[in-house]
Amino acid sequence: MGRAKQKVAFAKEVIIKRSGETATIDFLDKSLGGTHLTICPQITEMSDADILRLYNDIVLTQERMIADFRPTEMQEGLPQIGIAPYYKDLTIYSQTLRCEVTSGESPDDTVIEIDDKQLTWSEFGKLISPYIGLGMRIQFMASEQLVNPPDSVILNAIPGDK
Repeated sequence: MGRAKQKVAFAKEVIIKRSGETATIDFLDKSLGGTHLTICPQITEMSDADILRLYNDIVLTQERMIADFRPTEMQEGLPQIGIAPYYKDLTIYSQTLRCEVTSGESPDDTVIEIDDKQLTWSEFGKLISPYIGLGMRIQFMASEQLVNPPDSVILNAIPGDK
């Protein structure tokens, strides 16, 4: 289950608690979740209104960043994944992965092939784990279409339903 989407809050919608340098902002409506905001030692000098203003500024900044976001993609022919020198582990070089779903040694083994590497589900999960908390869009198409994917057709009913 994903985390609740952050939203701009009004004082009457939240309860603010402090612990050390961290403010916990919980919505009264529990379905909206909350957040832990680590501030700094100056938190002791901040009012609840100051903390809420800081939180709302962060939410608005994130919304602007999301609105302006365009995912990066490695040019065809360049590797999409590789060993990061600082992690010493397989990493993704951009926010887009072109890959193929293939089978492994047995027909029951599903393999994700990226560049010339064949990854098990476990290896693929580890590869994408730094993106926990973000969304992921999966589109299935012919491998020849991966670099220049066709526009999606939006369906307004479940296929086969009448």
